[in-house]
Amino acid sequence: MVSLFFLTIDTHSQTKEAADSRWKYICYDINDVGTRYYYDSETITYISTNQIDVWMKITSPAKQQILLLEIACASNMFHLLESPFDFWGKRVKTVYTAGRWRMIPPDSEIYLLSKLVCK
Repeated sequence: MVSLFFLTIDTHSQTKEAADSRWKYICYDINDVGTRYYYDSETITYISTNQIDVWMKITSPAKQQILLLEIACASNMFHLLESPFDFWGKRVKTVYTAGRWRMIPPDSEIYLLSKLVCK
């Protein structure tokens, strides 16, 4: 399950972790200003004119998480495809099968991401 937060755009703030030019800033979480969202601008995959695969990185002072999302632009829906995580200090890749599609909530980080990557 992907948890979503209500967000606002912070146009002048970026963290050192995401300073890499491939990770483009999306927004920060207004409920936890230490949490920021980025997307990988170099690996966006356009499956069709309507569907896109895109990696999203979530950073906070304590940890970092990376998710592969599939976004259906025309229907304003998404689902989680992949989420690598650390298990006993070793990076493990967990693959989620293409499951149930969910509506993209307005004012969420995924909503803002879809506005950036959908053509």
